[in-house]
Amino acid sequence: LDILDEQEKLFVIAHELGHIKCEHVLYTLVAENLAVLIEMLGKVTLGVGSLLGAGLALPLLDWYRKAELSADRAALLAVQDPQVALRVFMKLAGGAESLLADMDPAEFLRQIRTYEDRDVSNLDRAYKLLITIFRTHPFPIMRAKHLDLWVAEGGFAKLSGIDTAPMRP
Repeated sequence: LDILDEQEKLFVIAHELGHIKCEHVLYTLVAENLAVLIEMLGKVTLGVGSLLGAGLALPLLDWYRKAELSADRAALLAVQDPQVALRVFMKLAGGAESLLADMDPAEFLRQIRTYEDRDVSNLDRAYKLLITIFRTHPFPIMRAKHLDLWVAEGGFAKLSGIDTAPMRP
């Protein structure tokens, strides 16, 4: 939080409040308890329960990632400025305060737009699946891409009444 300005902090807080408003808290609690049960079942069944539980865990992880995108939309509705969201995602991706001066919104957006264009082979798609399938949060670049598309397609304007350009610097 130290590297975020006031608007960016508002985005982060609104993101968490978006989880509450969308009732993600209840479903997250159920999912986390189910994960504990699956782990316990795996231990008492010598791993067989874990294999069966993976069939439940993978859709839950997919739901987690989609819930993050919904909360990002709620945060954008609160701050009403796509540039704020872009800066938050850049900082999430970059992380270090020492890198802030080198962060370039135009370059980040170029990477957002080309990220999925790289899925030209089955190997590329398989690799991307393997690095994302067990994550609860999408990578910041994917979160930015989804939010940028939502703005570009008019979803933000429809709910906010604010006609704005996508997250283009």
